[in-house]
Amino acid sequence: MSKKQKTTERAKDVEVVGLKQSRMWFQKFKNGDFDIEDKDRSKRPKTYEDTELEELLEEDLSQTQKELALTLEVTQQAVSHRLKSGSDVKNYLKTLDWAVLPHPPYSPDIVLSDYNLFQSMAHALSEQWFPSYEDTKNWVDSWIASKDKEFFRLGIRTLPERWKKVISGNGQYFD
Repeated sequence: MSKKQKTTERAKDVEVVGLKQSRMWFQKFKNGDFDIEDKDRSKRPKTYEDTELEELLEEDLSQTQKELALTLEVTQQAVSHRLKSGSDVKNYLKTLDWAVLPHPPYSPDIVLSDYNLFQSMAHALSEQWFPSYEDTKNWVDSWIASKDKEFFRLGIRTLPERWKKVISGNGQYFD
């Protein structure tokens, strides 16, 4: 077993405090509060039934998670969790014959030569909404056609720099 593999195996058993938690504690300590126990909350967070979410989705499938959360008076994360874990949603997507992509936008599956393309496309897509597959396909086709040769040349020219960054990073993540 290599030194890197041994270190990785040992690191799996280490328990660490998350960044959000450590920032919260730092702020408390800075303010003189050294108690790290959770305090009683003023009220219990609102919960909702899946039926409420289903009814809202039946009314209008184009609602965003943020809109659903505001209507249900819960966090966007609560809605997201229900949608991801709900078998009804998964079954509904199967009826649409959609390919559900499990990987995040910054996937290790994306090769470096695609990085420039997808980073720019993700920025352009941030405010878009498509009612159909055909609209999505048309938008992507026209977006790619709108890019000049220099856009693609730039992406190719930056490959050596990006490769150097990957190699010098020794497997570490970077932006």
